[in-house]
Amino acid sequence: MDMKLGGDLFDSFVNYQSRLLEQYDAMAQEYGFEVIDAALPVDQIAEQLKDCLL
Repeated sequence: MDMKLGGDLFDSFVNYQSRLLEQYDAMAQEYGFEVIDAALPVDQIAEQLKDCLL
């Protein structure tokens, strides 16, 4: 669904995703979520997930 947040569909999508990320970051701070960088290599992500769960 296009929320008309930009000049075209792509810009609208990018703006929507940016706003969504801001909200997740705010929730992480407010509720103390553990944040894991998904840009890391898979083995590092898996290790961080293990550390959080154990």
